[in-house]
Amino acid sequence: MRLIRVRTFLDIEEGKRIDPDAMVLKDLVDEHLAQIKYGILSHCWGDPEEEVQYKEMDALIRMGGHARKKLRQRSGYQKIHRSCEQAWKDGLAWLWVDTCCINKESSAELSEALNSMFRWYENSERCYVFFHDLAANALPTTSNKKMFPDSSGWPRWFSRGWTLQELVAPNHVHFFNKDWQFIGDKKSHAQTLSSITRIPSRILRYGLDADRPSAAQIMSWAADRRTTRTEDRAYSLMGLFGVHMAMLYGEGKNAFHRLQLEIIRMANDHSIFAWDRKDNGWSGSVLADDPSFFGDCHDVVNMEPDEYLAALKGVVPDDVLSTINEESIRTYTVTNAGIRIRLPIQRCRGSQSVFEARLACCRSFDYSPIPIFLVSFKTTYYRYFGQSQTIRGATAMFQLLYLACKEEKRKKDFTFKIDDRALEYEGFVRRCVFPRRVPMNPKDNSITLSCTHHCAVIVYANMETGTCFALAVGYCSGYEWLHVFPDTLAQLFFDVHQTTPDLWESYAQRVYDLAWVVSPKHAPRVAQTCTPGVSRLRCEEDGPRLVQHAHLPKSIKGVQIVYQRLPPPNTCFVTMDITRCTGCCVSPDVWKTLDGLSTNNFDMPCLMLDPTPLNSQVRRNAVHRFLVDGVPTSFLSAVAEPDQIKLGDYGLHTESAFVREGNIFEDESLSTKLNINLKDPSSLYVEHKVCPEDSTISESNVMESVSHDRRLNQWESLVMWDPKVHSLPIRPHVLSLLKDLSCRLDLKDRWLVTTVVECAACSGTHAECIIGMPPTWSSSGAFYRRGGQRKALSTATPLFISKQPLPWREEKADECTRTLFDDIRMYFPMLLNFHQQNTFEGRTNTTSNQTARDQVAVDFFRNIFGGGRFRGYIGDISFSELSRAINDPGTRAKNKEQSAVAVDENPHVTCEAETVDECLSDSACNYHTAGNASGSNGEKIQTTDDARVVALADALMERMPITSGGLIDQKLWAEEKVKMYHEAEELRSTSFGLQLLYVISTSYHRSSEGSVNGKHGSTRALKISIIRSLIQDVRALEEKHATVEDEDEKRALEEDIAGKILLACWRGVRSEIEKILSKVANRTITDARVGQDGRKQRFKLLRDVGDVFKHATNDNHGESRGCHLRRIVVDAEENISKYELLLASRATSRTIPRRQGNALSTEHVSEAMVGKMGVQGGPPLLN
Repeated sequence: MRLIRVRTFLDIEEGKRIDPDAMVLKDLVDEHLAQIKYGILSHCWGDPEEEVQYKEMDALIRMGGHARKKLRQRSGYQKIHRSCEQAWKDGLAWLWVDTCCINKESSAELSEALNSMFRWYENSERCYVFFHDLAANALPTTSNKKMFPDSSGWPRWFSRGWTLQELVAPNHVHFFNKDWQFIGDKKSHAQTLSSITRIPSRILRYGLDADRPSAAQIMSWAADRRTTRTEDRAYSLMGLFGVHMAMLYGEGKNAFHRLQLEIIRMANDHSIFAWDRKDNGWSGSVLADDPSFFGDCHDVVNMEPDEYLAALKGVVPDDVLSTINEESIRTYTVTNAGIRIRLPIQRCRGSQSVFEARLACCRSFDYSPIPIFLVSFKTTYYRYFGQSQTIRGATAMFQLLYLACKEEKRKKDFTFKIDDRALEYEGFVRRCVFPRRVPMNPKDNSITLSCTHHCAVIVYANMETGTCFALAVGYCSGYEWLHVFPDTLAQLFFDVHQTTPDLWESYAQRVYDLAWVVSPKHAPRVAQTCTPGVSRLRCEEDGPRLVQHAHLPKSIKGVQIVYQRLPPPNTCFVTMDITRCTGCCVSPDVWKTLDGLSTNNFDMPCLMLDPTPLNSQVRRNAVHRFLVDGVPTSFLSAVAEPDQIKLGDYGLHTESAFVREGNIFEDESLSTKLNINLKDPSSLYVEHKVCPEDSTISESNVMESVSHDRRLNQWESLVMWDPKVHSLPIRPHVLSLLKDLSCRLDLKDRWLVTTVVECAACSGTHAECIIGMPPTWSSSGAFYRRGGQRKALSTATPLFISKQPLPWREEKADECTRTLFDDIRMYFPMLLNFHQQNTFEGRTNTTSNQTARDQVAVDFFRNIFGGGRFRGYIGDISFSELSRAINDPGTRAKNKEQSAVAVDENPHVTCEAETVDECLSDSACNYHTAGNASGSNGEKIQTTDDARVVALADALMERMPITSGGLIDQKLWAEEKVKMYHEAEELRSTSFGLQLLYVISTSYHRSSEGSVNGKHGSTRALKISIIRSLIQDVRALEEKHATVEDEDEKRALEEDIAGKILLACWRGVRSEIEKILSKVANRTITDARVGQDGRKQRFKLLRDVGDVFKHATNDNHGESRGCHLRRIVVDAEENISKYELLLASRATSRTIPRRQGNALSTEHVSEAMVGKMGVQGGPPLLN
């Protein structure tokens, strides 16, 4: 430690004779430091030119009079002078000042000083704090932002990072104003200093050892302090935590990460993870980037292991807590895989990858462990900040976790370049971008996300058809993601025909909130799909190309998203289009790799697919390479027939050549409708500069190329005179033309000539040449040659590029979805056969194999509707309503309807139905709800449904904690409701889970309101009639399916049939569940084992059960599985036929013009059949 000799410095200042060999500065080692007393200065550094440096102080004695006089004029010199005067008054012979006592040119000395500084201040006899900006004679007690505008209303000394340890470490601290007047000491002003710095007064009076605060609390003291260098925010805190680190200036925020890791290695302090950054998103590390993230941690205290385990009672099961030892809580280590730690975690609602973990620390006023949210990606957990919720009181389990502690080096910003030109053709208009603080750049249609703006939502709507969808894009911690939310959400909030901006932003806000909930699910999917295989690493210069498809409800259209990483870092290109999808499409959660996406560097009117990786025949043809606008470009050879190919031709690639089928510009009537001027060259092509890669001909207007034709194992040489390259223009009318032709013609698997090389003359030939160089060629005149044959022509097109426009690539049927629909169609007749065998009159004679197959069908449909997972609430679904629908609807049903009406009028009459299962009422008639189904009380159980009711009712009553006095044990019931909600939340992830929860909720609500006995025969007969009609529709559609041969028509019919089948089953399942649960509620309420008071309490408990399930349906925390199944059922319910839409679309596309003037028309008969969508009350449920 280098100190100033106070007397020597003062003698120099007073002009006394000084021994030339005397030294102002002296180095003292620790053993000498222990024998002396020294003072120390704490101050804010001013302008570096005003401060006195080490070399200047060391040369002070030898300095000339003029130089010394100039040095004395500095404010930094005056601070040292006044400090020495005060130290001498206090009887101190030594003084340390950081500006001149450290040789900062020596990195070793600087590192030693920074690691020792806290100890030096702590061992000082007195610390002098100099407020250079305070003129008052007393320490301020209130904030004054007018006097101190740049330091939160307090003297600047309180806002600097290094002065924190200079306040805490010394035992005696004296404060001086700008005139060096003493204004108080630390201990006498501890309360005032505590209100300014948020440091507890006991720490200021007695030091850190008096009551060691948590790591988060110490960090919070530095949250609002600043330093000149970013690294100093960490280095200035080393002494407070008692850690030592190497000084690596230039490492930036990594210094603060290293500090936290050092704290973790030496202390058992969970509070180091208790920080929060107050915004949504992920963090690439569980370590904070800055002390400011601990701003709200001033009251965080650590918990002892026994206190921690005691606080987890009720959160972690007792049998698990008993197995946890304190050593496992105290110990956690830093490994190459992350921070290895054992924590109790609980999965958050609506997500499979977001968890809540509870730390061994709490607030000083609340002894509940502080929770943090983690998101798992593969085997590592990251910090997550979003709108996640857990179920209060639900159980958590201890797990061994690896927390990410090293953030990957990625840029903080990510740009999504969005091409949505094709949407305009389909009538979709961009309605809003949310939030407004993330605007879309109009120059390149891009959105840039950053560490402060992680997500954006773009809403598109077609006002003619009443459809809309939202595209959500996000980026956080190095992972980008994007997802399409179809228009079904819009019906919950507003009519999509409205044009008020606030309504669109309201919808975008809801999608934005939902997007953050599902982002942990979608980001890993994009990242995992983007990971290239070994076979693809050779050619993925621009990154992988991925495609996602989301079917728009009530249509044969789907939103297609093509994602492609671009060479610039942290940039991707997103192309959007509306494609035709007749059915059996892939789930919107699935990303697929799109092979063959064009990588040419001059733009195209839309995304194109290259034939090279897709068509082995094309790949074998000769390929010539030239530089087009300076970019190496490959062309296919048409030397054999250079007069047969024109720009805009479309056709097929065969074994020998490209077979032309037509040209996109040849229909003059269509061009006129689309306002395409065929006489204007700019409407037909764009010209590019071309030059050879390597040529043996010297003339500038003659170019030569040699290529090997692998198909014929021959060399092909080509010489062209005055070649020019033409490509299709990037114009809206070209895109409109391509889209229109895809509707009018069957262009699947067709290729489009997008670029040609035209020349005034060319010469080319094939010559067998297995070994050796190809022959020499020359050209003259307008002809082309093959094998010595000549043919005169005006303009030759010997080279071309063919691509497949993505709008011509129809969405293919997904094999998994199509297999599922086939299974539905195959098992449905078996399901009907099963119920035909079990008629009212009794079971017919059937073989055991047939019965087993039919039972498989029953189990198959039970699994679709979640029957297995819902068994505890609804029992085994029997599909009993299908029995009534497929049996004779004649006299017997009519008699039963009349009997049901008679029972409704006279509750004492006996129902004609022989069993409860045969009763036609919604909730069973009065006779069958009179309490005659209890097996435990000795009543006769007549049917399977009766046994099912008894089991469900008994299970429900066991969960109702009613005391012997008829009162509800509120504590036990609260715990039971938490468990019930947790179960319901798990169940909603099934295909029809949301709908089943809604049915359960409404059934118990009606029962608790005294509506156990519902409507009778006429309502049930109507339901049976609807189911019977759906079964008839299925049979008619199956007959139609057997006659059609067109693949699109088959797909449409398969989806229509599957939708009708599931709708018929759903209507039966809903009716069956309502009937069963009404009986369950009636049995629960009328149980003879409880008195009148007990029955009243059970009414309340039934209402609570309904509320729990209703709350589970209202909490929208992401998408559940099987959304495509619900979509086809909704379409079937609204009588939307994909097959009819397809036929109407084909008929309409040939008659309706697609363009009127400069505006795109969105009139489609197929969409008009759908009708406009209005607001529908209630949740998105099937009626």
